[in-house]
Amino acid sequence: MKNEKLSIDCLTRMQRAVLELVCVGQTTAQIAIALGISPDTVNHHVFLAIQHTGAENRTHLAVQYAIRNCPYCRKGAKCSAKRSGRLRTATLS
Repeated sequence: MKNEKLSIDCLTRMQRAVLELVCVGQTTAQIAIALGISPDTVNHHVFLAIQHTGAENRTHLAVQYAIRNCPYCRKGAKCSAKRSGRLRTATLS
């Protein structure tokens, strides 16, 4: 699955909201407070997003989402995340 692009389009609005906060490094507890939901609900949204997209894990899902939603990555420019190697494990195509 690492070499395939994930289908992020199937995610709900809440799954995307949770995922955006995962992408910036917030913990489950921080996401729960920010969105006014329980930590169990946060974990459930992450679990469903992983299932719907076929991601290998939370990190794979977050990296793919970040790449897909970074305007620099989509345009093929050299963004700081790519240059620093933080996105090495992700598919960039």
